[in-house]
Amino acid sequence: PYNFIGMVDNFELERVQKMVLDSKANFTIWFGHYPTSTILTPPHTDNIRKFIGRFDSSLTYFAGHLHTMGRLVNRMYALHPEGFLELELGDFLRTRRFRIAAIDHGMLSINDLSLYTFPFAIITNPKDMLFNNPFKEDIELQKRSTHIRILAFSTAEIIVCKVAIDNEEWVECSKKSENFFAVPWDPNHYGKGKHEIKLFIEDADGRVYEHLQYFALDGTTISFDFL
Repeated sequence: PYNFIGMVDNFELERVQKMVLDSKANFTIWFGHYPTSTILTPPHTDNIRKFIGRFDSSLTYFAGHLHTMGRLVNRMYALHPEGFLELELGDFLRTRRFRIAAIDHGMLSINDLSLYTFPFAIITNPKDMLFNNPFKEDIELQKRSTHIRILAFSTAEIIVCKVAIDNEEWVECSKKSENFFAVPWDPNHYGKGKHEIKLFIEDADGRVYEHLQYFALDGTTISFDFL
């Protein structure tokens, strides 16, 4: 049978709590099959969101199950008042979706992609403002950063990596390691409001990846879609 509700008991909550406390990790990424909206906890205990939010290290919760609601909601994301992001991912079986995630100086970035997409990349600084988490991240770090930072991947060598902000000229990024690219920038030029950063990647097989995301260094926010 296809169950829409998940349940956890006190034993499981205690076991998971011990794992988190024993890890002494700076950050905890939670994985679960069910989204938090469909998880029941025992009576007289915190609901699952309050339970996750109890730990200062809780950065995000990755879930499946509902996936894209039959492709009606392709980006099922939320920032909960308990202080963590919840980010559903489309199913691999039907939509061949997968996720890359990175923590850069305590700031989480993600990019949800389709399998066999090569090359692909993620801009970790400045990060996508949609996923800014003022509860857990020091967003001010972006204002004090010296470089735009990118992680890029392909089955062939990446030969071009360049970025452009707003309507400015494209700037070539330097390859710092096999998958890490960077280019100096002056964040003081983008101190107010929302800005866009465009990314262009090309590999030795002539395949191209283009990406656009928005960032803000002054706390400006954008909301997730209603659904």
